[in-house]
Amino acid sequence: MGGWMRNRHCCICRVLIRIHPPIFNMPKCPKCQKEVYFAEKVTALNKDWHKACLKCAKCNKVLTAGKFLEHEGTPYCEKPCFGAMFGPGGFGHGGTESHKY
Repeated sequence: MGGWMRNRHCCICRVLIRIHPPIFNMPKCPKCQKEVYFAEKVTALNKDWHKACLKCAKCNKVLTAGKFLEHEGTPYCEKPCFGAMFGPGGFGHGGTESHKY
């Protein structure tokens, strides 16, 4: 079974799970600090995230790997959040919504 646990015993060595040392060192999501399994991970900013945890820090929109911008290690959606917060200021910059948050 490839090392997955069943019946509270390790499938590899048959030791009880509660006394077994950890076999897998699963990465932790930087947002929720829970383990990220392969089927639910997205890699961004050199870290593994849950797909639902990779969100814009301003508007909470779920982001796709490679389809966002970052500032100081924090992900933001490209439009309008990143542009409004960190783009050029003043009249005519940032589209029709030329304002700061």
